[in-house]
Amino acid sequence: MRALFLAIVISMTLAGCRSTGDGDPATQAREIRMPGEHALRIGQSFELPDGSTLTYLRLVADSRCRPDVQCIRAGDADIELRWHPANGIAQTAVLNSDPRNRRAPNAVRFDQWQVGLRALDWQTPPTATLAVARVD
Repeated sequence: MRALFLAIVISMTLAGCRSTGDGDPATQAREIRMPGEHALRIGQSFELPDGSTLTYLRLVADSRCRPDVQCIRAGDADIELRWHPANGIAQTAVLNSDPRNRRAPNAVRFDQWQVGLRALDWQTPPTATLAVARVD
């Protein structure tokens, strides 16, 4: 009887340790996502159908004018992403929030994946909405 109780407690504890996709991004289980738009917080990643993973590493710079403030210029922000192929060396890229900015790209190609920064919200730290598309 004691062994059965111990087995139940252990299995309940292990079940509670599994991520459901909520909570701390660093402890989230990777989920496979299809191409499309995906919102990520810093530290979150997801797996693409080819086994590669895309991770939102950090906010590099943010000079955006907040919506409730009057500014001379709108400003922009940079985020850093890491793409890690299923078999190979990881690559990083910095994307800019302004698609018209000629100094910094708003999109990057990682092998067969085109990744663009579509939006960056005003949370602290900001959530990035990325558009991911397969390109041949």
